[in-house]
Amino acid sequence: MIYLATDFLPFTLSIIFGVPLLRFCTRSRHPILLGPAIVLGMAPFYNLPGDYYEMSSIMTTRAVTMVFGEDNTAPPDANDFPEVTELESDENTKSKPASTILFEGVRSDDVFSLIGNIFTKPKELGLHTTGSIIIAFILVFVSIDVSIVLAFITYLLGDLVARVTVGPPRVIRFDAPRRRKKRRKPPTQEPSKE
Repeated sequence: MIYLATDFLPFTLSIIFGVPLLRFCTRSRHPILLGPAIVLGMAPFYNLPGDYYEMSSIMTTRAVTMVFGEDNTAPPDANDFPEVTELESDENTKSKPASTILFEGVRSDDVFSLIGNIFTKPKELGLHTTGSIIIAFILVFVSIDVSIVLAFITYLLGDLVARVTVGPPRVIRFDAPRRRKKRRKPPTQEPSKE
C-alpha cells in the first residue's frame, strides 16, 4: 500500500494545480501558462504505460492473490525464517516455502519492456508454463484497462478541484443559430417621367 501511495503522490499535483490551471487558461486566455498546464494537467494520460500501469498492476496482482490464494511454490528465502538451534527444533519449526503474491513479475513501471520480457524471458518473471504466460498477458491487459480508468479518475478529481477554484467550464455552443446581418437594399431608383 505504501508503494502504491508513493506512485500516486506526484499526481496530486495534477489534481491540485494541473487541471485547474488548464481551466484557468481556457477562461482567461493566458497562453504563457498553457505549457505548464498541459504538462501538469495531462500527466496521468502520458504516464499510462509507466506509473499508472505500475499502480494498476499492483492492484490486479493483489486482487488475483486474494481470490486464488498465495503462491506457496516460491523457494524460501534465508531471511524469512528465524534461526533455530538444535535444542529448539521440532516438527513445527521446519522451514516452509515462502508465500508470495501471485504473478508479482507482472508488476513493472514500463509496460512495453514487460511485454517484451514476457515474450523473450518468461522464466525470469516466474512464468514457467504456457498457462501462466497466457494468464500473465491477461493480467497485463486488465492492468492497462485499470490504468486508463485510474487516469480518468485522477483527471475528474482535478476537474472537481477546478470547479471549486476556477469555476465551471466554459460552454461553447456550436449548434446555436448564427445571427445574420440584414443587408441594406440599395435605394431603388424610380424611372423618371419625362
